[in-house]
Amino acid sequence: MSILKITTRTVQALSALLGVATIIGFLAKCAWMFDLFSHFRVQYLVLATLFTIIFIIIKKNHWVALSALIVMINFALIYPLYIPNTQPNDAQGPEITLLQVNTLATNTEYQKVQDLIQRTDPDIITVQEMNNAWQQGVGPVLEGYPYRDSQTYTFATGHVFGPAIFSRLPLKNIQKQHIGEIPAPIIIAQLESETPVTIMSVHPMAPEFPSWWRNRNSQLKQLEHIANNTQGEIIMAGDFNSTSWSWNFQQLLKNTNLRDSRKGFGIQSTWLAGPLSPFRIPIDHILVTENIEVQERYIEKQVGSDHRPVVIKLQLPE
Repeated sequence: MSILKITTRTVQALSALLGVATIIGFLAKCAWMFDLFSHFRVQYLVLATLFTIIFIIIKKNHWVALSALIVMINFALIYPLYIPNTQPNDAQGPEITLLQVNTLATNTEYQKVQDLIQRTDPDIITVQEMNNAWQQGVGPVLEGYPYRDSQTYTFATGHVFGPAIFSRLPLKNIQKQHIGEIPAPIIIAQLESETPVTIMSVHPMAPEFPSWWRNRNSQLKQLEHIANNTQGEIIMAGDFNSTSWSWNFQQLLKNTNLRDSRKGFGIQSTWLAGPLSPFRIPIDHILVTENIEVQERYIEKQVGSDHRPVVIKLQLPE
């Protein structure tokens, strides 16, 4: 068998598998394994585009059509992130900058995070996997954030949740809650402002196993309940351990007044933070209610964690 035939059949087989993976991702509601396939839409798009070009070159018209269909399906899921939000809102109030970062509990690059905070100069910082070592490691730069709360929580497997909020703006009604059948802590606080604005630092469980996937889904459902029972505006930030293409995450947006702050700013992948990681996906999110205007949103460079930080500039309602 010639090299061309071997190459052709290999690409055909890979293209067929890619089509299967694309379809399975739509069944994320049904099973843990299916949900895992929902997160890699960018990778599917890139590979399907490459395969389409190859099939055009080798003149396999039927396979061109199949690969082009896979391209269109995944493109349709990604493209809306690049369409700016045009819905009018009441955001004529103060502007704030928020930094969202999962530090990774085992990371010891404290200086990189201190430099990040000094460079971005946020008004509010939401953190996950904050433990005592991290509180001490970045303590000096956090002295300018007197309004704060955190909770170090280590799961039986050794996984650290540790949500925290640090603010230079006055906060009130700071509280801790636990969500999920296997409880994970979240921090909730209100800005002292004329318009009620609630900040949440959240960290649903990573869906590494079927039972953890079910627990993450129950946590997302409880976040939906919390959002719907919170008056005023909401900024919900954290490591959600889910991309926006997962059915369970989509339900959180569908059933609340929250929207994805990436809209108009693109994919902005955060997890698997290495510069050349081909599997990087966006699982760190900042969700806001409709009356909050997103003026700028971008991903910062790596700080030793497996997550990249997110910086967002917001204008609040009056």
